[in-house]
Amino acid sequence: MMADLPDRDAAVLEYVSSDSGIRLFVITNSADGATVRVYPIAVPAAQLSDQVTRFARQIATRDLGFRALAATLHRELIEPASELLRGKKTLVIVPDSVLWTLPFQALETPRGRDLIEDHALFYTPSPTVLHAMLASGRGSRSETARC
Repeated sequence: MMADLPDRDAAVLEYVSSDSGIRLFVITNSADGATVRVYPIAVPAAQLSDQVTRFARQIATRDLGFRALAATLHRELIEPASELLRGKKTLVIVPDSVLWTLPFQALETPRGRDLIEDHALFYTPSPTVLHAMLASGRGSRSETARC
């Protein structure tokens, strides 16, 4: 199934919330096959929910003070996997819970850039849906380019 990633320059970032906390599953594909790594998200779920809600509100109201929270959320949600994401051009985001309301593309990288400036991003409800879309030809590069 993971051989069906859009390409080797892509990574799937799946966030899973549970009673024991939030985990980030990162799936990449290389010549050696699929790699899956799990990273715990250190921020408690309630705190993360508050941060995401505030950030979404800041973006919606065009609050120019959003950059600090954009950097914090990037550090908490993306940077744990930064080594595995190095060189990846496309990030497939599989959010869970409140993360569905987070505009990942606006998160600020350590270089002061929006995440969307360094990676193409798209969302999917699950790796299974991604697999089905790619297998059926929907979501292919040629179809995406026409949109």
